[in-house]
Amino acid sequence: MEIENLVNKQYKKINNIALPLILTNVSSLIIELCDEAMVGRTSLAAFASVGLIGTTINSITGVLGMTSVAFNIIGAKSKGRNDYAGLKNDFSINILISLFCGLLFYILTLLFGDLLLKNIYHLKGNVLDEASIYLNIFSLSLGLNMVLFTFSSYFKIMDKTKYVLYGNAAASISNVIFDYILMFGHLGSPKMGIRGNALGSILALVLNVLIYMAAVRHDKLIQISKIKVLELLKKTLKLSFPLMGQEILESTLIIVAVNSILSHIGILEVSIYNLLLAVVSIASMPMYAYSQASLTIISENAGAGNYDNIKKTPKQCLLLAILFYSALSIIFLLMKNYIPRIITNDYKLIYNSIKYMPLVFLANIFYIPSTIYKYSLQGIEDEKWVLFSSIIINILGLLLIFMLSQIINLKLQGVYVELALNYIILSIVFYYRFEKDINKK
Repeated sequence: MEIENLVNKQYKKINNIALPLILTNVSSLIIELCDEAMVGRTSLAAFASVGLIGTTINSITGVLGMTSVAFNIIGAKSKGRNDYAGLKNDFSINILISLFCGLLFYILTLLFGDLLLKNIYHLKGNVLDEASIYLNIFSLSLGLNMVLFTFSSYFKIMDKTKYVLYGNAAASISNVIFDYILMFGHLGSPKMGIRGNALGSILALVLNVLIYMAAVRHDKLIQISKIKVLELLKKTLKLSFPLMGQEILESTLIIVAVNSILSHIGILEVSIYNLLLAVVSIASMPMYAYSQASLTIISENAGAGNYDNIKKTPKQCLLLAILFYSALSIIFLLMKNYIPRIITNDYKLIYNSIKYMPLVFLANIFYIPSTIYKYSLQGIEDEKWVLFSSIIINILGLLLIFMLSQIINLKLQGVYVELALNYIILSIVFYYRFEKDINKK
């Protein structure tokens, strides 16, 4: 009975962290679609500019935001040791890092933004003007988002992810309201177009920061020990760089490489891949939430020296993630004849997306254990090994994708078969590495 209570308590803790994160991701997705719909009703130049600048800045933010994952690991270990003074020091250091990165990025954008838009993206005319206006305002989002990531990590550590949901929901809804008022000139506001969209986004992020600050007002978080500043800064950055490398590898290099291979097969295959990637990403939201829960709980238990509990955590998170993913996959597959039509009206793209959808969902299920165990290894600070092994396995995988899709002429089927194989290899390697690391403790 006592063991059963401990297991139930552990599942409850996992869900307390993961479920609000899942709801946060869903609400963000819905609001983002509403935001895009409004921008799409202004001008083609505005729509292109928002998409281009937004994607670029969000990618950079995702990489630099790995400092908050480092804080999640270090801070959770501090909590596991009951070192709450250390946790507050960790938090303060990461807020300073976020503000510094945000300010530096904003200054660089003002100085060199137009140069980037002209020479890297080759924009000109009206599109350049629109993009420049949007970039000069939206670049503030990098620092604000990094601050929000740090707060979010703190809430995960303290099992208070409900505040992540509250803050994100309020900010997302207000973003739509601000955009509507400022873009189209309502309630006495001038009609500001794309400038209004950028301002609305920044105001929503500021509101989110204020909500988070209100939620922690009694915690007295800003606390820096002068003796530990350089030590903590060095530790945070040392842990962050491999995490940043992993983010660049998975979120940029692999996607670019796969798209490059597919572009040699045909534009239809590129379109199918990206359409189905967007669909399967929705079903994968619970996977990321449970991966973050695993990282947080494992880091906390590592700080407390509770290695028996660490060993069970990834398996429990994996079970819950697969259950959620399977349920969402079944729903999507039942609606497979309708989902592509929401995104496009191209008959060939619709027909082929429907044909490949079952294979995509099947292949992606093997991505879940590799992601859960990747985060779990990062939780015990084995992030360098994760990065190096991921680079080697993914390079070999991309070479095999090229062979299957080009030489053997399996085309898109070959890409998905190799991706599944790649995920399986990563899952096995990460699992055995995790077990080996824990058994050494």
